[in-house]
Amino acid sequence: MRFEALTEDFARLTTELFGDAVDLPVENKSENRDEDQYSVEAVSLMQKTFSADFFLFNYPDLPG
Repeated sequence: MRFEALTEDFARLTTELFGDAVDLPVENKSENRDEDQYSVEAVSLMQKTFSADFFLFNYPDLPG
């Protein structure tokens, strides 16, 4: 399961397990996901800190 497709993946899983999809509630949804809000230093730190995750989950490099 990947966060980006959590709703769809969860529905598929619950259909397989229970025969019917179960909806996940959406709480605390962010209004804006603008990458420009992060400084170059913050992007660099995230890239270094989570480099194994970026590789493992085949995420692209962060812009910046």
